[in-house]
Amino acid sequence: MKRAVALACAAVLLGAAADAAAWCRMTTSRRQPTATEPCVLPDPSTDPPEQFLEWRRPCNSVGLSVAAPSRDLSELEVAGVLSRSAATWNAVSCDGVPVSYELRVLGERTTCTGPHYRDDGGNVNSVQFVLDWAERMYDANAFAVTTVWHRRSTGEIVDADLDLNERRGPFGICPDVGCDTRTVDLENVITHELGHMLGLAHSTDVDATMFVSAVAGETHKRDLHADDVAGICAVYPPGRPEGDCDPTPIGGLDLDCSAGCCTVAPGRPSRAGWPLGLALALIGARARLRARAARRRS
Repeated sequence: MKRAVALACAAVLLGAAADAAAWCRMTTSRRQPTATEPCVLPDPSTDPPEQFLEWRRPCNSVGLSVAAPSRDLSELEVAGVLSRSAATWNAVSCDGVPVSYELRVLGERTTCTGPHYRDDGGNVNSVQFVLDWAERMYDANAFAVTTVWHRRSTGEIVDADLDLNERRGPFGICPDVGCDTRTVDLENVITHELGHMLGLAHSTDVDATMFVSAVAGETHKRDLHADDVAGICAVYPPGRPEGDCDPTPIGGLDLDCSAGCCTVAPGRPSRAGWPLGLALALIGARARLRARAARRRS
């Protein structure tokens, strides 16, 4: 069986990026987005040709880890947030037709403490809170990192795992209008990260859920923008992927990440981290983000 590689996307919820509005898809490319190329498109001339990333099944599942819980919220509260964020993406309509993908939240808990994929065994897409963030060489400014395991030759996503940075909390559940600039709204972060699980990269639209950055206390990424809807409908248009819904992970469902081998964490958040992992960290000044948002409202 062909081995899978991992692509890690860090949601650095600070700063700002470009002004132009545009959703973007993840690809198998080794290139990172830049100011002049904010959306990296696949290069068909490479060997193998670069591909867009996507699940090749109409539904999948994600589970919450009991081995790496939140320090700030109860298991029930986190499970509720995860379910609401998944429902937000599942509810997308593409020109009046439901999107052809469903992300189900498992009732069972996992034992995962980080990204984990087995090419020769059972798997689970997992969500966990991480204390040893620096030791994993993740970007210190990131609120979360989603690792997307995929086949380089085809672009098929085979597994996705979400790490939440306990060093950037406290995480909370803010009112709809937001909360103080210290508390990080968990639903704001997880909704963004599930977009990565589904194959979307960062958007350059400051209003989009998939915009590269945010500030603590904000909540507007809980609800999808038209840009996010356009992006997910391009990845999973009505009728594709084909087939019956079976949320069982590739290799079968295995909630126990502690058993067996092959836990592979993403590497240093830079180009040097590839192929085990590549973290995209686009950091700017918080004031620039606020100023840009104010201009768009005026």
